[in-house]
Amino acid sequence: MVDEERVLEGLPKKTDVRGLGREEIGAGRLTGRREESRADWDRNLVHLLPPGGRREFDEVWDLVSEFLVRVVAAL
Repeated sequence: MVDEERVLEGLPKKTDVRGLGREEIGAGRLTGRREESRADWDRNLVHLLPPGGRREFDEVWDLVSEFLVRVVAAL
């Protein structure tokens, strides 16, 4: 599980260093990269999941999207 408070604490520093604004880390940008993310998931990430922890891309995508919307709204 992700500690949302820690993300909210550290994310502004990280985005400032990278010169990113809220709109550049928001759900709209994420949505535009869905298929690129799916390819990365299949190529680079799915094999890192622990045994019995396999998840489908769409399930994880939905969870990450919801989390990002909450975090960006709280910034």
